[in-house]
Amino acid sequence: GVVGDGTTNNRLTPYLSLTGVIDVDVASDYGGAAGVYWASALAVKSDFTIRAIGKNNYGQLGDGTTTDRPAWVTPAITNVKRVFTRNGTSYFWFNDNTVKCCGRNSQGETGNGNTTSPQTALVTPAGAFQGSVAGIVVLPTSASSMYSTWGLFTTAGDMWAVGYNGHGQIGDGSITQKSLWQKIGLPVGETVVGIAGCGQGGAGAFAMLCASGRLFFTGYNSGGTFGCNNNLSYNNAIVRPVEPDYPM
Repeated sequence: GVVGDGTTNNRLTPYLSLTGVIDVDVASDYGGAAGVYWASALAVKSDFTIRAIGKNNYGQLGDGTTTDRPAWVTPAITNVKRVFTRNGTSYFWFNDNTVKCCGRNSQGETGNGNTTSPQTALVTPAGAFQGSVAGIVVLPTSASSMYSTWGLFTTAGDMWAVGYNGHGQIGDGSITQKSLWQKIGLPVGETVVGIAGCGQGGAGAFAMLCASGRLFFTGYNSGGTFGCNNNLSYNNAIVRPVEPDYPM
């Protein structure tokens, strides 16, 4: 029911679903053998209010329920400029550069210090990044696990991450999930100005571009994606930030 016409019928031609939209994100991740689809969407209107539609099995639509919505609803969330949804978890980036979230939390994705799931009420994650968020990215993981890792960087150039960490994505030297946001320890003097997420073999990695022009990675490195000659510690994981061996 993510088309927005109030039904679950497929539409074979374009359908005008919503107007006045300034941002949108769609989750269409397939749950593999579990047979679960995360078919949902979040949109930000020009007045910075939210519209939500589709699958809501973990409360990812932000309306305080776990009821699927085949027509757009208006959660009581305002002053939002960007929305992000993946694997049943949703994040809302506000105009004051803070974030809040809701939904699936089996790996601590909502960053409130526990793994209670679902989180249907809006959560305000703890972290020194609140009030200075400059960018957000979410990593996909395997279709069978349906977990996710969330990352953000701040106006000061710090990088933070939370959630699934089975391939060292969070860069804290471990492969243990984190239910509180962790600051990634980049080399002294390096400040992040851009981030991206990539997937390899069903797992994920962060790429962090620094003001110096240097590029650092954490996470899954199967196939040598990072371009570095390293000592892989676990299942092709990079558990500390590394950079490619060749100057760029």
